[in-house]
Amino acid sequence: MVYTGKPSLGCEECRRAKKKCDQALPSCGRCVRLDKICGGYRDLNELMFRDQSSSVARRASQQSEAGPSTRHPSPKKEATARDFFFNHFVTATHLSFLEKMSLDDHLLKPILACGTLALANRNSDQPAREKARRYYIEAITTINAALRHVRRVREDATLAAVLLLGIFEWLNWEPGGSSQDSWRHHVQGSSQVLQMRGRNQLRSAQGRAMFREVRSSIIHNALTSEIEVPEYVIQWTQSLDDEPIGATIDSLTLLACRMASIRTAFRTGSVTDEELAERTAELEQDLLSWSEDTLSGKPNLSAQSQQQVTTWPRTIDPTEYHINRYIAQPARSVPSITSPT
Repeated sequence: MVYTGKPSLGCEECRRAKKKCDQALPSCGRCVRLDKICGGYRDLNELMFRDQSSSVARRASQQSEAGPSTRHPSPKKEATARDFFFNHFVTATHLSFLEKMSLDDHLLKPILACGTLALANRNSDQPAREKARRYYIEAITTINAALRHVRRVREDATLAAVLLLGIFEWLNWEPGGSSQDSWRHHVQGSSQVLQMRGRNQLRSAQGRAMFREVRSSIIHNALTSEIEVPEYVIQWTQSLDDEPIGATIDSLTLLACRMASIRTAFRTGSVTDEELAERTAELEQDLLSWSEDTLSGKPNLSAQSQQQVTTWPRTIDPTEYHINRYIAQPARSVPSITSPT
């Protein structure tokens, strides 16, 4: 799959006129103002992925023909890539829900894509990178089929698979490359799927874990793009009430949402400098209070999580696990709160 640019979210009339659309319902503001019939908005499937699997796969095939064939990797290599992924990316606080899912092609392909690419990056193995890309293309094809299915689009495996595509783009990151745009595209897609699933998914522990995982990417994208966090994400977060570590994460997440709002206001100039300074000062104080209330005198959360790590077969050095990603990701943005850029 090749990223072909951010798809327009506007209505049919605004897209045709290449005008900005406010996406209001039932008709956008521009169509109402011009007394035009609003053609409505494209559905989720159109917003998600533009499947160019055939052309990309053809190029990948041509590249592989120049060297040793890796079109049919051995089961041993696939097992190595799978185990590498679970050993290095799955902990009690990150992607643990994958262990409870059936690893059919729906999930196995993106997992193999990520695991193979991570190994390729570690070993500077270009043929393995090409193999990872083929897994990625196969994953895109499988996911696109699920997105067109009214029931499967709401399944846990579909949301997890879209999330894994974003992880693949992180691993594929190169300065000046297209991975950043592709990652943002996948985040938008996972957000659409998440919202389609509805708030009822939060009733189960697995649903809450998946929501928090996708939410982390949504907020990261909002912070780096200087855009607002979707309102449904904020509302669902406010409705959560479960285990203590979840409440700790959620309270910090809501602060990160406020940070994204401030950065958006700074970029757009939608508020006065005085109001911006006041909101920033309030948020900074709340962040300090969160830090004092949550972290002072508490046992090290990473040490706690280390006792809960997943029980998949371990073949890789356990010191390389990434523990407590939920807290680490919003927290690492805290130092930038007073200086939107």
